[in-house]
Amino acid sequence: MGIGNMACIVYGLSLIALNFATSTTCAAICIANNATSHVFYIAFDSFILYKCYHLSNRNKIILKCIIAILSLRFLFAIADLVRSYGHYLHSEGCIYSQNPLTGIIYNCWDLLIDCFVTAVTVSVSFTKLSVQSPYVKSLLKKNSYTENTFFFFPNQK
Repeated sequence: MGIGNMACIVYGLSLIALNFATSTTCAAICIANNATSHVFYIAFDSFILYKCYHLSNRNKIILKCIIAILSLRFLFAIADLVRSYGHYLHSEGCIYSQNPLTGIIYNCWDLLIDCFVTAVTVSVSFTKLSVQSPYVKSLLKKNSYTENTFFFFPNQK
């Protein structure tokens, strides 16, 4: 997650730098901004998929799915870096032009990754854990109590 955290910091700094971009620095700042954004999201996707893999007890089929999913996400990031760009307009400053197709594809792919991880987690939960288990009952009760307390009494600790 260190790479993701560093990318997030650089991404934030590049967003600030966009406000001070000139006609000569605009394109480079937009590329850096887009690249660090993709690194951040791919690092997060990798982290949750890694957790998913271990939760599945290192299932080989899940691993193959994860490799395919991450490979495609990486390719969509490259396509977006090639298709999206920044340009400078003297009247408006530095403008980032997101390619509409790649923008939709990589965002949908991130959503698909979230759905995949959720499906694996729910599947493992139903197949490996029994709702009748005292441990599971305790966790459900504790989580339910915590969430309901927070919802109904948000200022209480």
